[in-house]
Amino acid sequence: MCHLNAVFISLLLFVACDHGLSCGLESYKSWFKEIYDQNESESSVDFEFYKDVAEVTRAETKLWRVLDLDNNSPNTIQLTNGQVMELASARCRDALSLLMLNSAGNFHPVDESEQHVHDTMCSKYCLVTDRLREEAMKLSGCSCLELSTQPNDLLYHKTGDFCHANSGRILCNEKIEWCGIWSCSLEDFHCPRREYNRKYIPFRGNGWECGSGIMTLPLSPAHLFAGIILGLFVLL
Repeated sequence: MCHLNAVFISLLLFVACDHGLSCGLESYKSWFKEIYDQNESESSVDFEFYKDVAEVTRAETKLWRVLDLDNNSPNTIQLTNGQVMELASARCRDALSLLMLNSAGNFHPVDESEQHVHDTMCSKYCLVTDRLREEAMKLSGCSCLELSTQPNDLLYHKTGDFCHANSGRILCNEKIEWCGIWSCSLEDFHCPRREYNRKYIPFRGNGWECGSGIMTLPLSPAHLFAGIILGLFVLL
């Protein structure tokens, strides 16, 4: 019996390692420091990132630290994967927050408001932050919770900050338009954006239809089924 238990445990460890279930934080740290190699569809956003660096102030504590602006000049800095990821997240959040401020106290037809949200969700910043975070999780084998700032870090402010940087979760947290009904757990990084991608926007299409910057995220069977049921319900 003891021998069988040992074999069973060994098999579990083999499966875990074979499927990348162990978190490689060192791999993530190395990727974070690699010079950013932009995607072809992101060629025009490269200049925008460098322009953004010059606009970062000390008030943006996390960005200032990530960009190491005490030692780097905005004119000579070579952006890394991690720096672009954090910049993209911040500017995606800024754009959605600005949309909320501009809409405050003003009357906008529902369709028009949804179109503004769609355009912002399809901005290169919101698409890039999701793509890079997915790349980081896939490369390291870590969950978004494992890649989040930990309580012992001076910059820690809430649990799962890496998870909260998903564009769909930013949209919900900023209370712009829509949080969805899927009750996405925090550790399911892409769930909020997946659900938004299923949303149909008049004169725009679905949430994933972003022209040349289309972001496609695979739906889990449960979410796909929920989307089909929701679509049938709307048609009835």
